[in-house]
This record gives sequence, structure tokens and C-alpha cells, in this order.
Amino acid sequence: MLRDVSERVRAEQLRREMELQLAHAQRLGAVCQLAGGLAHDFNNILTIIGASAEVLRDEAPDESLAPRIDEILAAQDRGATLTRQLLAFARREVVQPRVVDIFVRMTKDDGGPRVRLRVRDEGAGMNAATIARAFEPFFTTKSRGRGTGLGLAAVHGMALQRGGRATIELQPLVGTTVPLEFPSSSAPATAVTARTTAEHPRIGGTILVTEDDDGTRASVARLLERLGYAVLLASDGIQALRMAQVHAGQIDLLLTDVTMPGLSGSQLAAQLHRRTPHVSVICMSGYPEDALADEPGLQLETDVVAKPFASATPARRTADKIGIAMAASPEG
Repeated sequence: MLRDVSERVRAEQLRREMELQLAHAQRLGAVCQLAGGLAHDFNNILTIIGASAEVLRDEAPDESLAPRIDEILAAQDRGATLTRQLLAFARREVVQPRVVDIFVRMTKDDGGPRVRLRVRDEGAGMNAATIARAFEPFFTTKSRGRGTGLGLAAVHGMALQRGGRATIELQPLVGTTVPLEFPSSSAPATAVTARTTAEHPRIGGTILVTEDDDGTRASVARLLERLGYAVLLASDGIQALRMAQVHAGQIDLLLTDVTMPGLSGSQLAAQLHRRTPHVSVICMSGYPEDALADEPGLQLETDVVAKPFASATPARRTADKIGIAMAASPEG
């Protein structure tokens, strides 16, 4: 007596494959959550390091210390790059997609027109086992000190965040090919403007800084005071509101962290606006996507400062905001 069990075998094989895919997705999800949390905390630490080094460089009486301080700032930049890669993998980096003009071949599926870009190197390639883990953060086949294992993880996270995908083709011994797919757009291409290195603007005024991390709060205060601003410090939203109520003078700007115990940054801003509508607001965040999600009206280029930051960023933003606030103030 014979029985055809091929369908049952195929079903069992499919079930095992789905279980493996689910386990892999769950593992990556847990790692994403860990990576995002670590990046947030490290951004606070890097903000303290960078701000303190900048103040020390300006105030140090001995010029021979300048190269050492510059090394500290360069290390902060490297750390900031790592945290940005972690946030990209965790899909918590702020998305600022730009339309670019690139010569590509169109592929069209159920999701609409897509653009495919293939990036290839001429190295040793990857086997199936390596490909299965290639998008995991900190996984690398390179020797110690040759890489962090965050490159492909960041690429994968950024592609997904922009509505696309990244895959790896199996081509052992003939290099690695990474096809990237993104949604196409009919909008005109965005021009990329060069960064300028203008002097720190100084306009004066009073800033209420609200930050629950003691070190970050003190470091930001030193930066702003060095730029000529009067600074009020609060460790949470409740204390900030009380301080604004009893302060005898005018508060021109609220510079607040987004995630705090009690009142969030957006809640604090809303309550403060009801009392003093002229006060401008800038939010700080270890992953500023949170700021944009909590308050859709915020604009990344003007209303949000991503940690860690150098003094030029808050200097430019505060000068612009305080100028607007002073013009709108009854006392201005």
C-alpha cells in the first residue's frame, strides 16, 4: 500500500522556513530596540563630551592643549557617526528623503514604479551563511579593528525607512552585489547645497533649557552662556513651567528635550505657549524622529536639534528663533 506524502513534506518544510524567518525577524526586532536605546543614551554622553571640549578649547590658557582638545572633538564625531548608523539600523533616524536625478532602469510591481540600484564590489563575496547575518549590526567577517559591522545594517535600515528594500545576491568568489530598490518620484530633483562655516551669531536674550539629564543640561547651558545668552535651567517640564511663572523678565526661547518624565517636550511647549504665546521652541532629541512624531508641525531644519551637536547648531537655531520671538513679543 503506497501513500503520497509529498504535499505534507512540502508543507512541513514551508512551516520550518516560516518559523526560521519569524525567529530571525524577532531577533532583529529585539536588536533594533536595543540599538535605538543605546544610541539615545550615547548621544547624551557625546553631547556632554563635545560641549565640554568646545568650552575648554576656547577657555584654555595654554595653546598647546588645542591639538588634544581637537582629538576629543574628532572622537566625538566618530562616536556620533556610530550612533547615526545604529539609529539607521533601528529605523529611528529622521527621514529626510530627497529626489535625485540618477540614470537607472525602471522595474514596476504592485507597489508602483520602483528604481533599482545595484552596488557591487570585487571582493571575495559572501556565502549563504554570511548573507543570512549580513544585515545584523556588529556582524563582520573582517579582522579586529578593520570594521564595525554597521555598514550593511545601516543601509538595510535606511532602505526600509524610505519604503524600499535591500538584498544581497549569492555570488561566492566573484564579489558582493547589493541590489537596492526605492520608490520612484515624478517630483523635480532636489539641489544639494554646500554647508557654510559662518561665525556663531550672537543676538542676546533669555533661554529656558529643560533637560532631565544633568550632564547634558549643564553642558548645553555652558555653550549658550558662552554665546552671550542668559540661561534658566529646569530638570523637567513641571519645574520649567514654575520657573517661567516666577521669572521676572522675558523668556525668549524654550530649548527642551523631547522625552522627559512627567511632561514631554511637546506638552511643555503647548502649556508654555498658552501663557506666553511669543516664546519660540527648539526641541533636542537623541533620535529626533520622536520630536517629529509627537508634534507634526515641527520642522527638522529649524525646530529640532539632533544630539550630539556642536555649538554652531544651537547658536544658529537660537539666533533665528530668538530674533523672531523678539519681533513678536509685546516688549519687542
